[in-house]
Amino acid sequence: MGRRVTFVFGTVATAAFLPIIIFFNTPDNIVYLLVTFGFLYGIPYGVNATYMAESFSTDVRGTAIGGAYNMGRLGAAIAPATIGIIAAGGSFTIAFIVMGTAYLISGIIPGLLIKERQYDPQHK
Repeated sequence: MGRRVTFVFGTVATAAFLPIIIFFNTPDNIVYLLVTFGFLYGIPYGVNATYMAESFSTDVRGTAIGGAYNMGRLGAAIAPATIGIIAAGGSFTIAFIVMGTAYLISGIIPGLLIKERQYDPQHK
């Protein structure tokens, strides 16, 4: 399938599965829903390192990957407060939908704009 397709599938499937967890959970099936969600959530991270390494030329690869990871960490740092504010002002369902939309966008943008194997890490 390729790294890009795997990455995009994982992010889109994770985002699409969030409404299923929200609207169709019961005490009997929540464990199965969350295990499935964990599997889907892990798919993009399985190919993330190789996909990122192939997305940047060798002269900027370390800076670019470090910058991308740190921007992700910044988002991860402010996400809990943001989701909490949205949930407190509206509902937890709205907060989950916002989180899913952000995850969907983070998968679609690389899928449309970053080619697979743009730079081969084995060659300069």
